[in-house]
Amino acid sequence: MAADIEDEHRYRLAIRAANSDDGRELVRQIQRAPETISTRTVEPGNDLEGEFVEWVPGTVLVIERDDGLHPFPAGREPIRAGDRIHAFGAPDELAAL
Repeated sequence: MAADIEDEHRYRLAIRAANSDDGRELVRQIQRAPETISTRTVEPGNDLEGEFVEWVPGTVLVIERDDGLHPFPAGREPIRAGDRIHAFGAPDELAAL
């Protein structure tokens, strides 16, 4: 499923609720928030290559690598060429990706 996410598109979480409950209310609040998730693939020589996760704009939720998914990577984890990064943050913050 993560492989279906395209780098240059923006996505929003959406559900259809038959009944209201706390989980659905949480999703509605998230939908109204200005934050979003951005996905970028790090090409060789890209400015992100060699940077630590904690230096990436926003919050890195997942790194996709050849060896699998790495959710909530440690701040000192280096970004490698070929990594696909999924970051959460405000659009202006993520524009730096």
